[in-house]
Amino acid sequence: MAANRQYLQALSVVDDPTASIKMLDELCSPARLNGYRKRAMNPINPSDVKLFSAALRGEHFIHGFQNRHLAGHLGILLSKDKRERRRQSSRIGRLLQLLRAHHLIAKIPRSRRYRVTLRGFKLMTAAVFLREEYMPQLVFAQVK
Repeated sequence: MAANRQYLQALSVVDDPTASIKMLDELCSPARLNGYRKRAMNPINPSDVKLFSAALRGEHFIHGFQNRHLAGHLGILLSKDKRERRRQSSRIGRLLQLLRAHHLIAKIPRSRRYRVTLRGFKLMTAAVFLREEYMPQLVFAQVK
């Protein structure tokens, strides 16, 4: 009887992960922006996690970030050639559209800047933690 009571008390402390799982499932499925289908995000894909890390940088929290800020953090050196620079800028623009389609970032009105939404902060932080902290520990624990 006492063991059952202790077990129930322990379970009452555990949060219900249903909402988090639902949000991650939405992130892992395609989204729509202005009627166009955008690909699904993968929270453990290195390129997606690098994009999340670039958007979550602390220097962007006050004024937001622009296309060129993400380019610098993703290691894309803007070319001197006008045509190549336009191609690179378009590539970053498509990544911004992808983040917007999944409601991870929002455009700041009357500007060319974006900010991370609360949903985006939760999901992208979780994905970065999962990829950078949790997975290496999990793999290392299984190797032992």
